[in-house]
Amino acid sequence: MVSEHSPSGPKRGPEDRVLLAMRDGQDRNLLADWLDSLGRYSVQTVDVDDPLPSEYDLCLLDRDALDRFQTDLLAHDDSSGSVFLPHVLVAPATVADDIRQRLDDDLDALLDDVLPVPMGKSLLRRRLENLLRARRSSVGLAERERQYRKLVELTPETILLVDDGRVRYANAAAEALLDLDDPSDLEGQRLVSFVAPEDVTDFRQFMSGVGDSDGGTGAEFVDLSFESTTGRSLSVAVAGVPVIYDGQSMTQLLVRDLTTERRRKQRLNLFGRAMEAAAQGITIADAAQEDNPLIYANQGFQRITGYPMAEILGRNCRFLQGENTDQATVERLRAAIDAKSPVSVDILNYRKDGTPFWNRLDIVPVEDEDGDVTHFLGLQRDITDQKEREQQLSVLNRVLRHNLRNKMNIVQVYAAQMQDATALDEAAEAGTSIRQAADELLALSEQIRKFDSIVAADERDLEQLDLVTIVREGLGSDGGKRDAAVDLSLPETAPILGHETLTPALTDLLGLTERADDLHLAIDVTVEDTAVVLTVTDRGDTFSRTDLEIVANEVETPLEHLQRLELWLLRWAVEESHGEFTVDAAGENPSLTMRFRRADDRE
Repeated sequence: MVSEHSPSGPKRGPEDRVLLAMRDGQDRNLLADWLDSLGRYSVQTVDVDDPLPSEYDLCLLDRDALDRFQTDLLAHDDSSGSVFLPHVLVAPATVADDIRQRLDDDLDALLDDVLPVPMGKSLLRRRLENLLRARRSSVGLAERERQYRKLVELTPETILLVDDGRVRYANAAAEALLDLDDPSDLEGQRLVSFVAPEDVTDFRQFMSGVGDSDGGTGAEFVDLSFESTTGRSLSVAVAGVPVIYDGQSMTQLLVRDLTTERRRKQRLNLFGRAMEAAAQGITIADAAQEDNPLIYANQGFQRITGYPMAEILGRNCRFLQGENTDQATVERLRAAIDAKSPVSVDILNYRKDGTPFWNRLDIVPVEDEDGDVTHFLGLQRDITDQKEREQQLSVLNRVLRHNLRNKMNIVQVYAAQMQDATALDEAAEAGTSIRQAADELLALSEQIRKFDSIVAADERDLEQLDLVTIVREGLGSDGGKRDAAVDLSLPETAPILGHETLTPALTDLLGLTERADDLHLAIDVTVEDTAVVLTVTDRGDTFSRTDLEIVANEVETPLEHLQRLELWLLRWAVEESHGEFTVDAAGENPSLTMRFRRADDRE
């Protein structure tokens, strides 16, 4: 009969299960009562005629139970594995040693102690507690080992146990890393066979340093190249420590797969090199910081704007804006950034040296995994040439279509009059009108030739010019009306960097003063620190205010166009010179302002 005893004393933590496998009698009853009184054991008794319980922490047996439960006791001991399961023989002191000597080897190995009775309670308690303490420690160690094994199996990192160069254990992660059908396939194989030939020497040196107290590097990660069973190249980092496994000294290796990370870094490096080599400007602004400061700018951006990296980082990109930047475009940019939306605009920006350029700007918000905008990617492309060519071709188309049509109409009308003329003087008058229209067409063709030189000026080679000399030669000197009607404020010299088309364009414009009925101009040349400024103020009626407004707005329409090209040619020549051309047509005295780089300021 199996019976359980409830402890009568106070409980002190988890109870140890003590099994008394003894014949019913005085010794068993005394032991059961005494153990119950201690208040810390769960006591269970079993007769030799009953089945042996399968779970207990300490088993006290007499000689009869040892014989009766021999098979079960040995099976329990085997199933416990490395966990300590104490069995103690309780026998009269007079026969205890004799019984121990007569036991076969298996039973003798099973018994962990022999308690001769009678025995003092304090000594008995101490000996039982020592056995149970060892049992508790063994169970705790086994649980920690079980948890460790489970952790090793679940970890995404490959863990290997290596003994004398051969793999003794591999966790599940090794299966995916080395393309195995089963991790157990790795057991017994030499690990060096998975190391790339060029890294074998480094691997052997690494393994020899594991556990070396004199500067070994085994606990530090070492980058190596492996090859899987399918021949796939792997980039790994390996670290190792010495361990005891199944009672033997081995090396535990942690193998970290760097293949994906390295490929990601390679891609990032490739992207970085591509961004640096890109002709267009590329910037990244931090959306998490106030005012979206720039945290990256490629070489293309620095080349386009003329600003070095030290003057770019930490600033909002608006530092490229200037006096003539269109505010409506700026507001459109600001609204898109506030809304964290993509936007594309053509905007007039300024380089560090003050020269304007047309920037085709694309801003793209960059989101993180949660969909929050963390950065703004900016793409800048200098489209100054394109803008100017489009504008030039549009103007040429308008002028040619309008003037050619008008002049040909004149030719047709007067040619018809000559056919119908009845007198010589009528024919002569019509012929004069035809000649005048032809002269005007020839003059237009000469302007188109100059226009063509500007359109073809792709490389924009600049040369040193003296703006004062150009102005004086353009005005000429006839000692009459023009000299009296032109107020000049000129320095002795004003060296600038200009395109070859600037001299004829400015000369043609100043040549209009020869035909002006109400001539009164003020021409001022000012030399600044880094620039030379030419201002032409019309205080009479030299220039058509309508023409000035058309050039100021940078566009011609079917209803608003210039009869001549002088103003357009001058504007384009200034822009080809990397200068800035502005028109004030709204004031009482309209003016043209041209800003050039000083020749002695050239970098």
